[in-house]
Amino acid sequence: MFGLYIHIPFCLKKCAYCDFNSITPQAGEVDRYLSALEKEIKGIPGLAGRDLATLYIGGGTPTLLSGEQFARLFACLRATFVFTGGMEITVEANPGTIDRAKAEELRHLGVNRISLGVQSLQDRFLARLGRIHSAADALTAMEILRNTGFDNLGADLIYGLPGQTVQDWQGDLAQLLEFRPEHLSLYALSIEAGTPFAQKEQDGRLSLPTEEEGIEMFRRAGAMTWESGYEHYEISNYALPGHDSCHNTRYWMMEEYYGAGAGAHSFLRRQLPVRFHNDPAPSDYTRKVERGESPVVERELLSRETFLSEAMMLGLRRRGGVKMEEFQKAYDVDPRKHFAGGLARAFREKWIEEVDGALRLTPEGVLFSNEVFVDLF
Repeated sequence: MFGLYIHIPFCLKKCAYCDFNSITPQAGEVDRYLSALEKEIKGIPGLAGRDLATLYIGGGTPTLLSGEQFARLFACLRATFVFTGGMEITVEANPGTIDRAKAEELRHLGVNRISLGVQSLQDRFLARLGRIHSAADALTAMEILRNTGFDNLGADLIYGLPGQTVQDWQGDLAQLLEFRPEHLSLYALSIEAGTPFAQKEQDGRLSLPTEEEGIEMFRRAGAMTWESGYEHYEISNYALPGHDSCHNTRYWMMEEYYGAGAGAHSFLRRQLPVRFHNDPAPSDYTRKVERGESPVVERELLSRETFLSEAMMLGLRRRGGVKMEEFQKAYDVDPRKHFAGGLARAFREKWIEEVDGALRLTPEGVLFSNEVFVDLF
């Protein structure tokens, strides 16, 4: 089985911090894009007719699609792949695009998990981010989804926002925890090149929390979620027991996934594992598929060393770490010995530890995870 990712690259408005592959659509562009997407899906080589383990529809803002457009997409997917019983079907949603009719449409199509981009529960921060929704919209959207029968709800929050204090962050998280979504993704704000935030930072007009404040926000997130019964199962992800993201876990476990749509990435386990991605520009992607051309713009065959390093890095992202016996059984190498040089600094700095046959990041090591990962390659 494999996981399928579908990219919907459309938003009502581009947020000030966002460098995701998304645009504001022109008239007729969404339907034309969906036609190309259906053509790509039907023509995926070697995957048609196979069982799906997970389905994840992300963006952009997938919930910009109308009920008719969602129905059209799901008809194509169900005609092409086998939907296994109980499989996780996730749709990302912006609170400003959720109403009861949309929630009921998604439930009717078999969607059983919503990932809601809350980002903040204070209107002043939402305005700075350029979000189209208010804090009240986010709370209303969560109520609608609950009342429509969604019992697997994820919510995203961002910390380290311009002007945000540790107390602001703690208040946001405490309010969200009262609602008790099954899954939380808690991300530190990242200033990405080419975004309005990057320009403001360059001009000295972006007042960000200090590094020490950012670390304290991360630590409080860990303490507050733990006290509320959540498991910190991946660097940025927390879940109530039994509600880890099945689709994202496929990424961290180096399992197969295919990405359809503009800019979507794929990873397939062949004799030589291969990674590839589609043209990120929605218009170029659409034209290529319409002409019968492959939308793939870059393909990489992974060497064994690269594959092992990525497996190690992704394994360390998970709280359980890398179970050495399982790693050796899967890849025929002892990770402790194979990465002895790459892990030397991490052990010396106490960023990594060996516990019950597993290598894992220490609480301090999570804060320096990027440094640990760089040393693996």
